[in-house]
Formats: sequence, C-alpha cells, structure tokens
Amino acid sequence: MGRARPGRLRRAAAARRARTRDAAIPRLGGLARAGRPVLGAGQAGRRDLPRRAGAGPHPDPATGRPVLAGRRTTCLPKYLERLAYLGTAWRLGRYYRTYPAYVQDEVEAALDDPGSQFQRGPLTLTARGTATDDTAAFAVADRNYLSARWPGDAYLFARRFCDLLQSTAQAAR
Repeated sequence: MGRARPGRLRRAAAARRARTRDAAIPRLGGLARAGRPVLGAGQAGRRDLPRRAGAGPHPDPATGRPVLAGRRTTCLPKYLERLAYLGTAWRLGRYYRTYPAYVQDEVEAALDDPGSQFQRGPLTLTARGTATDDTAAFAVADRNYLSARWPGDAYLFARRFCDLLQSTAQAAR
C-alpha cells in the first residue's frame, strides 16, 4: 500500500469543508458567508422565489412596471457569471449560483425591448479599467441612471457618477 501524499489529503479535506459549508448556506435566507444578511432572510430554502438583486424585478410604485422598463442598461453578463460558476464550482460548490436566474436574464425580462435597451458591452475576461485607462471598462448612462457590469468597470463608473452628480448640481442652480 502506498503512502498518501500530504498535498492530496489537504485538497480533499478542503473540498469536504467547501461541500459542507455550501450545503449549510440557505439559498435565499439567513446569513451568507462573512455574516452578511441575505435578502429574504425569512424564506430560507425557498428556491421558487424570484431573485431580488438589482433593480430589475422591483416595480415602480406609481406605475407597477419594473423601474428599468424604459431604460438602457447593462449588468453582469451571463457569460461572466457562468465562467465564475464553472471555474469555482469544483471548490465552492454553488456559491456563484445562489439563485436560479442569471442576472442578465432577470434584467432583460424587466425591459420593454431587451434587444435595443440592454447593452452587454465588449467581451472581456481579465481586462479591467484602471484609474488612468478606461479602454476595457464599460458603463451605460440613461438620463439619471447609471449602470456597469462588474468591479472591473468601477473606475469608469465612479467617474461617470461624479459627472452625473455635477451636472445635476449645476442644473439645480
């Protein structure tokens, strides 16, 4: 009988811990990792509830329509969400697939005309915007609404958000 390699044992133990941790985290309730509350905390384990992330499914109280219905927007693209899940599922289980719907699918469902209103942006995997270069970043502005896809767009989003605040302040004067 051969000896087990220590690295292999550590990896197997880590995989067991990840599976156990993933099974213990409720899908739509309770506390997620790092003790952060999850929306719908009283609904632990209910997989038939709609995803409540972002502004997509939230209705406008005045009209009853989704608040994004008439806006141009972007969000986390389905290909990036799938890539995050497929690249980490072996280690983290369903951590990146906590909810049944992809963000892009949910946002598109809230739009009046997804073909013209939703803008996915350029395909990127690792390129991201920096403090001095927005080449790889992407953000969409529509009147007083601003959206971006992922943390790699944060510098561009912040600059455009500052511009939006300044233009709003100037218009109020």
